[in-house]
Amino acid sequence: MRIPRLREFNVDVPAIEDKRKEINEASREMKMAESLVVRLESQREHAKSLDIVAGLDAKRNGKKDPGDKHADKLDRDLSAAKRERDILTALVRELEAEAATLLTEHATEIQAGLFEAAAKANTEQLAALAAVRRSRSQRMGLQQSLTGVGEYVEVPAPPEITGNGVDTTWIMTHGLYRPPNEEEITEVLAWLRAEAGDSTEAKQIEEMSTPTVDVFAASGGGLRPWSGKVQAAARREAEEVEVSADAG
Repeated sequence: MRIPRLREFNVDVPAIEDKRKEINEASREMKMAESLVVRLESQREHAKSLDIVAGLDAKRNGKKDPGDKHADKLDRDLSAAKRERDILTALVRELEAEAATLLTEHATEIQAGLFEAAAKANTEQLAALAAVRRSRSQRMGLQQSLTGVGEYVEVPAPPEITGNGVDTTWIMTHGLYRPPNEEEITEVLAWLRAEAGDSTEAKQIEEMSTPTVDVFAASGGGLRPWSGKVQAAARREAEEVEVSADAG
């Protein structure tokens, strides 16, 4: 299980934090044990090869077969590693169950602290967005002033470039300013404000982007909109009638 982050939001429940440390430590040891099991299992063929080489050497030198010493040792190590892994897995599950009990006991206290932290975060986010709006407004005003002044600035004449008898060409580049998409930026800021609790602007943008359509608006001109339930054949027949009337 993943215990919710609390201390970084100034919600301190010592019993839960202590249990978090126990779980983290036990989980770390469990992963190490799992890695050891995988590593030992991958060495099985190598141990078998070592035992065959040892047996071959004993046979050629007229000595007694040493047996599967490397394989037997590997099996013992692997058995111990699996036991340690299983014990640590059970420990982690037990600690997680204890953590769940602590979360249940302190749920009201934790929820109140998180609500307070969330309200503070929302206030800070709204203030930050307001500061962004002010900065953007000032920057856009500065850009307009720079553009206006730029009309009166004389472009310097290109210098005469010569050298070593090589033909040269003077190239002057002009920076092109493409204003940002203001509608997209406004929408992003509106949704960020809504995320922090102020959804007024976001609702206005949503209403403007999906206006209400009056399906009976055409009836005043003698027209009736086609319903989705009208058969396609009947519609084609009506269109053919209209075409023949126009041709006549």
